[in-house]
Amino acid sequence: MKNMSYTEAVELQKSGKTILFVDVRTPEENALEHMADSINMPLDNFDAKTYGEKFAHYDTIVTYCNTGNVSSQFTKRAHAHGITNVVNMIG
Repeated sequence: MKNMSYTEAVELQKSGKTILFVDVRTPEENALEHMADSINMPLDNFDAKTYGEKFAHYDTIVTYCNTGNVSSQFTKRAHAHGITNVVNMIG
């Protein structure tokens, strides 16, 4: 599993790569606060087919949560299903 800092993700985006920031927390947590231009795709609702189809349109998917635990689990699950353009944001 690959980890990436927010700064690295922004630099990658500036280089012309298509990046999607994904908040993997619950909808309730997302409603309290979230990154601008991110989407909410909770770990509890993980669907490899649906997520794989959506993620195929991006160079890199950057997952995040409050502590990195849930986003790490999401990233591992995605990789286990062959969705390899997903990275875990740290820091």
